[in-house]
Amino acid sequence: DIAAVPMGREAPRVLVTNLLNTVQPLVRYELTDSIILDDGPCPCGSPFVRVQVRGRTDDTFFLVDAHGRAQAHPPIPVEVAFLGVAGLLQYQLVHEQQNRLRLSFVADHGARPADVALGLDRQLARYLRDHGLQDSVSYVVEQVDAMERHARSKKLRQIESRVPRPKGGVIPASEARG
Repeated sequence: DIAAVPMGREAPRVLVTNLLNTVQPLVRYELTDSIILDDGPCPCGSPFVRVQVRGRTDDTFFLVDAHGRAQAHPPIPVEVAFLGVAGLLQYQLVHEQQNRLRLSFVADHGARPADVALGLDRQLARYLRDHGLQDSVSYVVEQVDAMERHARSKKLRQIESRVPRPKGGVIPASEARG
């Protein structure tokens, strides 16, 4: 479903095509960055339409704290939390429903899955506590034989949100310390 987004409204994704091919212009790329087009005057004097890039939408978690404030959690700080977990071969963190996470993992050969699960549980609990989310976000840590691949691209998505960006204001996770 492709539709133009009016100026000043947030577009959930960007479609890119080659308009030089006038015979058959095809949509070539889909970017999962959210943008807002602004045709108002630029302070620099440029006559061109400006673009405000809001960032990727497919891998940012929007978690809601106990006070009802939505927090934006980009993937890199979450990924860093799992770096030191011994015996971890692969993982996938999915935001399945609002404030509900599923952390699946594959243990490295020779590692004890229970130890890997405990390490992941501790790291995720610490991350949530550091952001004041320990009372509002629930999660499951589970061992799996193989990681789930994306249905269309068949790529492994380590971090994936299936929950849309909330309406209204969102505060960066860095400003939402617990």
